[in-house]
Amino acid sequence: THYMFNKLQFNPGYAGAQDKICVAGIFHTQWTGLEDNTANYQSDGIERSIETGVGPKTMGFAIDAPIWNPKGKFSLGAGFSVVQDDLGYESALKFRGALAGKYDLGNTSTIALGVEVGMLQKEIDGTKLLFLDPNDPNIPSTVENDANMNLAAGLYYTNHLLNDLYIGLSATNINEQKFEYGSGAISNMSKRHYYLVSGMKLPNFMGNPSLELQPSLLVKMNSTVQATLSGIVEYNNLYAGGIAYRSEIDAVSILLGYRLQEDLRIGYSYDVTLNQLGRYSGGTHEFQVNYCFEIPTAPAEPPHIELTPRFLNKDPNID
Repeated sequence: THYMFNKLQFNPGYAGAQDKICVAGIFHTQWTGLEDNTANYQSDGIERSIETGVGPKTMGFAIDAPIWNPKGKFSLGAGFSVVQDDLGYESALKFRGALAGKYDLGNTSTIALGVEVGMLQKEIDGTKLLFLDPNDPNIPSTVENDANMNLAAGLYYTNHLLNDLYIGLSATNINEQKFEYGSGAISNMSKRHYYLVSGMKLPNFMGNPSLELQPSLLVKMNSTVQATLSGIVEYNNLYAGGIAYRSEIDAVSILLGYRLQEDLRIGYSYDVTLNQLGRYSGGTHEFQVNYCFEIPTAPAEPPHIELTPRFLNKDPNID
């Protein structure tokens, strides 16, 4: 839900975009309280308790910064991110490193091209699947995992004169990977994903100089297309509130935010599930934190003047 504050997770071209060292953290728990009632199945005569908390959970961390910024039009940024996804009895862990080259187009607009290399590990807990058929040799009886290299690339454009407009296009899982568990009878594919992310800042919202509207859009595409349209209103660059709608009649979200200081922001959102899963869960919670700080630089040394006997007619104002 806080995609507008986690752009590096979608687009490696964002690395170094803020010209600061920036850290972003996210925790997302979806469809809280969802239960797996199939755990009552007793094909082997053994009674089992109901598994709870099987809804998706995501924890993520990202850091990025400019790493080479001469006085010319070209500069480099780098980033690192890690994400842990849990989906039922399957989990995924992804480590990624990003490198982006940014080019100054003039008039305070820039465009960046980023590439990303990482590792994606998927794991399945076979011990929680045995109740389906304890004698099936294709169901692993232990925790099994597999890992593959993962590639991504993206373009990221900004225009500070045009209300801080940003537009990002990216593709993740470019090299579609197959993950096999145990004997290889159970496997899945990590499909290629495409993302469009865009937004801007509109000051003086509703004629009030204390209000700023921040509309944004995220479009996700693989075998299907889903869009999230969001609008956040910030008051005095301090308090924030907004709403978002996720297409395919998925969810409506309420977003809240607060700036503890200029470059330290915390956020919370609650998603009201609109589909059938809303009858069996307590909604979705998400917590977000962002912190940026300037890259420390050594202070410039004052000029040092040495006087020698060769310069007898020195300036009397020089000590």
